[in-house]
Amino acid sequence: MKYWIRKTIMALGGNQLARSITSRIPRILMFHRFRSAHEVDPQAMSIADLRRQLDYVRRHFVPVTIAQLLGERESSADYPRKAVAITIDDGHESFLNVALPVFREFDVPATVFIVSDLVEREQWIWADKFNFVVERAREKRGDQQDVLNTQAVFEQLCRLPLDERDLGLAEFARTCGVEIPAHAPPKYRLMNWEQLRHLVALGTIDIGSHSCTHPIMSQLTQSQSEYEIAHSKAMIEQRLACPVTSFCYPNGQAGDYEDYQLRQLEQAGYACGIASHFGYVTQHAKRYALPRINYVGNDLNLFAKYVDGIEYLQRKPQYDLA
Repeated sequence: MKYWIRKTIMALGGNQLARSITSRIPRILMFHRFRSAHEVDPQAMSIADLRRQLDYVRRHFVPVTIAQLLGERESSADYPRKAVAITIDDGHESFLNVALPVFREFDVPATVFIVSDLVEREQWIWADKFNFVVERAREKRGDQQDVLNTQAVFEQLCRLPLDERDLGLAEFARTCGVEIPAHAPPKYRLMNWEQLRHLVALGTIDIGSHSCTHPIMSQLTQSQSEYEIAHSKAMIEQRLACPVTSFCYPNGQAGDYEDYQLRQLEQAGYACGIASHFGYVTQHAKRYALPRINYVGNDLNLFAKYVDGIEYLQRKPQYDLA
């Protein structure tokens, strides 16, 4: 029913009207991993979905990087009209191998957030290791594990201090009878410094920090937090010889970062911080905790509702009270 309601609104020109009303309110989109046409990976964005969504953005909006978005506001005291910034978290190799040609085909820039220490040590993200364990356990048992229980284990591990989290993950893997390899399988592999330099040289891809080790920032001490924020920026700038002006909180939901960390970002020289809770970049949005619109799967109709601003207009009373 909701699908047909959205189709009717679009047919009657509702999406176009929403875009016009909300043209001064930027949208930040969030993607992660990508998969090619022959790959089976339900957690990764398909190349077909990416092409449809980038085509929609290119036809109806002005694609910008996060740096361009903030730079325009600094120079004109307002955000550019119809601005959409696309962000890619974690910096997996699939962005380079699968997604980048599509971004170039549609001439859409992007901001890629990378985990500096993991790139430096050629390691992989702990959440990817968790997903790997679940995948292998299901293959071995020939059935589906209890999804709710698996999610509960993940949420519990998320909130632990880093050492305890890693020990908990190792114990979870042992319980499942799965050995975690030292090096990531191809779909979980992160880009290395050489590959990232190639991206920087293109001139259309900005690199931002996603911390040093991908912790839940609210679980850190203030000194640990300062290290994750400042050291990651310094390392990326040194390795890639490019400015790093944006920081993306790992996980990034409400409760995953603290108010003092917004100040730490500013003190470290970042221009903004990027969160992951849903929202639009209104005048009330916190510069160091900007909200985003997450990947919605293969439903282009739902994607249009979010990116065109219909969802914003439905939530406007909440924004007016902010």
